[in-house]
Amino acid sequence: MSGYRFFASDREMPEIHILYHMNDSINVWIERETDYASQYTDKKYINYIEWNYSDKNAQIILDYIKELLEDRFTVELFDTWMGDKTPVERAEVNISELTIHDIKNIWKWNDDGFIRNRCLTVFKSRGDRYYRKKKKKMRIRY
Repeated sequence: MSGYRFFASDREMPEIHILYHMNDSINVWIERETDYASQYTDKKYINYIEWNYSDKNAQIILDYIKELLEDRFTVELFDTWMGDKTPVERAEVNISELTIHDIKNIWKWNDDGFIRNRCLTVFKSRGDRYYRKKKKKMRIRY
């Protein structure tokens, strides 16, 4: 058994591959096999993340999420333990309020290791720039 951290979205997401040195890298991979992730989300597109936490890396992830939300309304961040069937603890935050502290809370394990299955949904509201620009072309369901 092992931890499985991933992004989930209704649209494809790009990969990220950054290597500073061996203990400070970020890899976000497109997940081709989504059976495991589908236990937790109905989103079609899954990218899994391999990284070591640092504030610098958390800022890169925060910027990545902001870029993703330029053409979609939500992105989910999951922290799960493969084989653990306990319910997912869910929280949400508007992109305008997302901080590296939120990234740290969802994806940096404490000294005790994995805590519980969790999901953080990052969203943007109707008042955000992309919505105002595209609202006539999009059908929004709430």
